Amino acid sequence: MRSVRRINELSDANRLLREKVVSLLVEIEVLREQADDLDPSAENYHTCRGRRWRRSH
Repeated sequence: MRSVRRINELSDANRLLREKVVSLLVEIEVLREQADDLDPSAENYHTCRGRRWRRSH
């Protein structure tokens, strides 16, 4: 019975971590949008798999 309790604890911890990750990803996106609004050269950036790169040309 102890192992079932441990599995449930890990499942709960996993769920909480997933929720936190989603929350942080949303916050990052909001901050990126705010930064784009503040930066007049924001159009010089593009995304690649969620990462921002400055165009070299």
